[in-house]
Amino acid sequence: MSMAELPIAIMGFNRPNYLQRVLTSLKTQQGVDLSRHKLLYFQDGSIDPYSGEERASQSDIERNIKIFKDNFPDGQVFSSESNLGVALNFERAEREVFDNLSAPAAIFLEDDLVLGPLYLKAMYEMLELASSHPEIGYVSVYGDHIASLDEQRRRSAEIALLGHNWAFALTQAQWRKSAPYVEQYLALVRGADYRKRPGQKIKDLFHSWGCGAPGTSQDVAKTLACFLTGGVKLNTVPAYGQYIGEIGLHTNPGLFAKMGFGETKVMEDELLLPHEITTEALVQVRKQLASYCNGEISSAPKPQADPPIRMTDAEVSLLTRYLRRSKFYLEFGCGGSTALAIRESKGMIVSVDSDATWISKLKQVATVQQAVSSGRLAGC
Repeated sequence: MSMAELPIAIMGFNRPNYLQRVLTSLKTQQGVDLSRHKLLYFQDGSIDPYSGEERASQSDIERNIKIFKDNFPDGQVFSSESNLGVALNFERAEREVFDNLSAPAAIFLEDDLVLGPLYLKAMYEMLELASSHPEIGYVSVYGDHIASLDEQRRRSAEIALLGHNWAFALTQAQWRKSAPYVEQYLALVRGADYRKRPGQKIKDLFHSWGCGAPGTSQDVAKTLACFLTGGVKLNTVPAYGQYIGEIGLHTNPGLFAKMGFGETKVMEDELLLPHEITTEALVQVRKQLASYCNGEISSAPKPQADPPIRMTDAEVSLLTRYLRRSKFYLEFGCGGSTALAIRESKGMIVSVDSDATWISKLKQVATVQQAVSSGRLAGC
């Protein structure tokens, strides 16, 4: 599958007017053949099953689907009966393109970034450049939204850190490398209204990874996972698209104006990109990514080391053999055996202890903290 044949997943929810603008910009791409792409539309549902609250009107949902089919009659619609929330709607899109379609990479568009006429063409070229660097997991070309056109031209040979996951391409390899971390995050949001997700548990999870918690969104979780697996996220300096999400889950008109998103100068007539991606440039972007991921870590509680195991070597060996075969582990008395069970068992763990002070101390252990946050360990 060539870069010009990657599936394009389009995420929609409750903004038909935005969606129409995005799809119009997709239809008018220059220098690409959209008929070679599989176009997939993922429409989230109305009622959240956990809070019972309406997150989108049924009329907006129906209008969105009609807009997509009117623009792309041969495209495929994936409509959810209930409201999944951003994280789980993205999860099903990722599973479709990577598990079911086995695509080496895929392009993901939301309903809040209008593509300039050269967006996909620029994306193809950046993906080709990135293909010789397996550590590059994400690529986008929406660029520096506050740079003038002169500055964009002057700095067109540079690469930048991709901040927001807007109109981006993701490789299957990075998706699979990130999965062990991302799944821990998804375990915390699966049983909750995404807008009411358990913020402190998510922060505790990020801290247990040794990272800061600059936010609790799925974008943050995936950025941390990319960093922890040695990945890099790239953006261009030239802006080939414009963010329009003045009203949305994480934005409002005041913030939109303050950030200057409405003033973006889109590169519409020139395709100016780096001629190569150097190792030195990637190192600099990696440093910026590290700074973002660790920026809040100083305020996080410092995880403690695993407690010692009060057993002989023979006893540890015997318990380890049974743990590796176990589907459920129950113990009385938290401690070193709990940490061993977390490491060696794949099953659910329940640990019971009568000492509240000891339990509180044990929850500062990185291994235990992570297991509690992900839902694998209960009772401790």
